[in-house]
Amino acid sequence: MLCFPRNMTMGNDQSGERDSFRNIETYARLKMDELGLADWQFGWDRAKRRLGVCRLLEKSITISIHFVRANLETPHEIRDTILQRSPTPWHGPATENAPTDRDGNKFAGK
Repeated sequence: MLCFPRNMTMGNDQSGERDSFRNIETYARLKMDELGLADWQFGWDRAKRRLGVCRLLEKSITISIHFVRANLETPHEIRDTILQRSPTPWHGPATENAPTDRDGNKFAGK
């Protein structure tokens, strides 16, 4: 399930924090488009024990709001997490380590 910061309690709800979340969404969308993931969704989740997750079957990438808040001063950590959760080109069908479903079919990132 995707959630969005504007629909959640944002702590002190400073406009700078909202702008940071918008910038992260924009960056993620641009990178996903660049990697051929135009039909994928980017969103936020409330995870406290992981940074983000890529859900291949749902075609979605989510990043923890708590992780982002804790790392607003280190944006490279957030960028790295977005790139690490993106399934292509590193896990595309052309790679040996491409993820597979129960029947052994390789997932395509596109």
